[in-house]
Amino acid sequence: MKILAAINYVNYKDPSKKGKQDLCVSLLIQHKVDCVKLVSFNYPDDQVTLPPSFTIIKTLKRNSAKEIGNWKPLPYIKEIFDQCAKEDVKIFGYMNSDVLIENGFYDRLNGCSDVYLFQRIDISEVNKQTLNKHVFNIVNKEHPGFDGIFFDKRWWVNNQHRFNPDMILGEPFWDYYYKELACRYSKKVTIQRALYHIHHETKWNLISPGAENNQKIYDTIK
Repeated sequence: MKILAAINYVNYKDPSKKGKQDLCVSLLIQHKVDCVKLVSFNYPDDQVTLPPSFTIIKTLKRNSAKEIGNWKPLPYIKEIFDQCAKEDVKIFGYMNSDVLIENGFYDRLNGCSDVYLFQRIDISEVNKQTLNKHVFNIVNKEHPGFDGIFFDKRWWVNNQHRFNPDMILGEPFWDYYYKELACRYSKKVTIQRALYHIHHETKWNLISPGAENNQKIYDTIK
């Protein structure tokens, strides 16, 4: 069974953010098995360098900064899912590039569900030594957000029309929106906590153009 796990690798200028992201990427590679394809979807002009285990696909076209004047050039999540669905795989999905996967993460994508929703656990700082031991200091194990969403390809093809293409990745509400529609239209949804997020100060801005855009879309399904 073939699986595609996608991220949107960010070329951070901040060395601290880049270092954390690279730790997360290293764990994705460390636990990779033969049936898993790792992909980063990016814009054509993104300057991205990743290890050979990753395929960089620079096909993203929609940019929220250009389309609605968003404060960050964030992509639209459905464009990523639609690109994933073009691949020859059974299951595909997206994870934020700043999360660490749990041991055996890919085994959780077992083909028994239509949708796999992964909530995160906030942890304190990690380094290469603590990463290798895979022992993390948990600071919040009840975070409500979803940092990873995977689909059975057949279910997505039959239901992708239900998802608004204008939902922006990396802004509030996009994950709740996908969770709500997944649970509404599938009886086979798995919700798990298997992603670890390195805790930092939350910087959601609920008045940004992207946040306002996402909330309006989310409100249509409430």
